Amino acid sequence: PWPASARLYWHQWPARAPRLFRRMNAGKVCSFSLPATATEEERLLADLEPTFAMPAGGGACLGQTAAPGQLGSLPAHKGLAVVRCRWFAVWEMIAEACRHRGLSAVWRRDDSTRLEGAAAAIFDCDRLDANEFGALRRMADSLRPAPVIALASFPRVEDQHRALAAGAAAVVSKPFAWDDLFAEIEGAA
Repeated sequence: PWPASARLYWHQWPARAPRLFRRMNAGKVCSFSLPATATEEERLLADLEPTFAMPAGGGACLGQTAAPGQLGSLPAHKGLAVVRCRWFAVWEMIAEACRHRGLSAVWRRDDSTRLEGAAAAIFDCDRLDANEFGALRRMADSLRPAPVIALASFPRVEDQHRALAAGAAAVVSKPFAWDDLFAEIEGAA
């Protein structure tokens, strides 16, 4: 983007904008409130939700710290997330993020096996083509009423419309921010 402008794609706006405006209204810093001279790194860091606490002796603790120096506990269990992806490394990354957001996760490579009790599903694909739309439809049907969030590389508007018609509750573009993905999951639940 041009200098002093925030890079925000059309498909990132629905998940990100309400969160950033809430931060601004609360008097907190976000990328929209930074001066024109802010770097891309400063804008990225300003939009992150704080998840670290500084103990008295230095260093950072992940989670919600009850007292200085104590490691915070993970959020309360919010249910099961079904993750459909091709690669184990992607599964590990998404499962770890789910765990830190209070969701258990299970990896599925098969999109049509019925699974009861899912709170949400994440459908990862490189691009949304005819085969992926079919797999997305089968997964959404097998997990209904759990919302399915599709992760795709730079989807076009027509891709998003087709994914929603196939049963996705939302489409999140890769690369993505974890806060954007989980805002869509929470918004669809």
